[in-house]
Amino acid sequence: MTENTDSDTELAIVKSQLSHMDKVFDKLTETLDRIADLCNNSSSLINLHEQKFKENDKHLSRLHNNYTELNKTTKSDIKDLHSRITTQHKEVEDQMSKEIDKVLLAIRDLKEDLGDNQKNLAKRVTTLESWRWIIVGILIAAGIILPELRTILAAYF
Repeated sequence: MTENTDSDTELAIVKSQLSHMDKVFDKLTETLDRIADLCNNSSSLINLHEQKFKENDKHLSRLHNNYTELNKTTKSDIKDLHSRITTQHKEVEDQMSKEIDKVLLAIRDLKEDLGDNQKNLAKRVTTLESWRWIIVGILIAAGIILPELRTILAAYF
């Protein structure tokens, strides 16, 4: 009977342990279900983040393409502006050169006109001086002859 009692006790202990094991297995099953839910949630979050990364990559790629296009356009515009500025600079230099040539030609013409005028004035002054000396000579001769004219006339008349 002791053997029977021992077996009953052992059986009771095993039953008790089995019921504890059932509780542990229930808790393990519940924990596994929670872990599975967490894995599913994590999987959906990972998928969502992967989609967002893909969208961000696409957006970044579009931005990069836009930047590249804008950079090309800007470089082209800068080249155009540089070309225009260079062309305008050359045109302005050409116009300035032409205007300077015109001014120099006008100065040369003015110089020639002034030289001609100066020569004409010099001729006129020389002519006037010649006439002055002729008149002075006539007046001196008249001054010498007039007082003597009475005696000369008296001798003939």
